[in-house]
Amino acid sequence: MTAVKPIKNSRETGESVRAPLLSKVIADMDPDRRLFIIDLGGLRSGTLHRLAEFRCRLDVLDFDVQGPKPKDDADPLDELRTRLNQRLPDARGETADLLLCWNYLNYFSTTQIELLMASLLPRLSERAAIHALIESSAPDMPGTPAPMAIADHDHLLTWSDPSEDAASVRVPAPRHSSDGLTACMPGVVADQTMLLGTGQKEYLFRRR
Repeated sequence: MTAVKPIKNSRETGESVRAPLLSKVIADMDPDRRLFIIDLGGLRSGTLHRLAEFRCRLDVLDFDVQGPKPKDDADPLDELRTRLNQRLPDARGETADLLLCWNYLNYFSTTQIELLMASLLPRLSERAAIHALIESSAPDMPGTPAPMAIADHDHLLTWSDPSEDAASVRVPAPRHSSDGLTACMPGVVADQTMLLGTGQKEYLFRRR
């Protein structure tokens, strides 16, 4: 694992969500081979525990996102580019096997997703998988991405910000479509999708 300290006092208790596509990806990983995973979210103990059986490099970007930005506004693009440059560790000659987007793509415009993927795709191997959860039915969503972690072999855990003010903020959900996502992710195809009980769609993207 990368040498990053876990977040102190994180409350990893909340709603358990079955995530069959991510579960299958991890189940198919070879425990005898070194793995490299890029995680857009924060460092979570549940995720670390699930990956403990692997020899694994985990690059945690810990993005702080404040809701979706206008599609054609240049400032959010500059901000995103700057944050990527600051948070992406050196590749050190390695390419990643898995990119964990969690629920973060809901908080980016399609233009921002295109910039994000243009920066991250060169870091991924030809066999890499990209996993994401997309709001597909709810008209709104929390103002910031709910923290997520791998709970066990079949489930993800999601929980809300414990502060009352943060919990009350809702923003419109962009409800990105499959065609819209693949259009802003050149070189990537939606390999599998699954509608979850939460109303979210679980996506597994692959390199073309």
